[in-house]
Amino acid sequence: MILIGLGANLPGANHGSPRDSLAAAILEIEAEGVSVTGRSGWYSSAPVPASDQPDYVNAVAALETDLAPGPLLTLLHDIETRL
Repeated sequence: MILIGLGANLPGANHGSPRDSLAAAILEIEAEGVSVTGRSGWYSSAPVPASDQPDYVNAVAALETDLAPGPLLTLLHDIETRL
């Protein structure tokens, strides 16, 4: 089992709200053949250090995959870049 943190605080160009962008990221992860076996609820948190930016939407997802850590991280970065 692999746990990843998800977070966003700005609207995405293609998916709207930060929460919608994170939901799209989970769908993208699954579309790439990585099993998302669980997800926490959505949480709101203030930026650290404090700033005038909007609050973050955060979650944790549990993944299962045969990918080694390096290729999995590359895949996650690619998804982040696309979104």
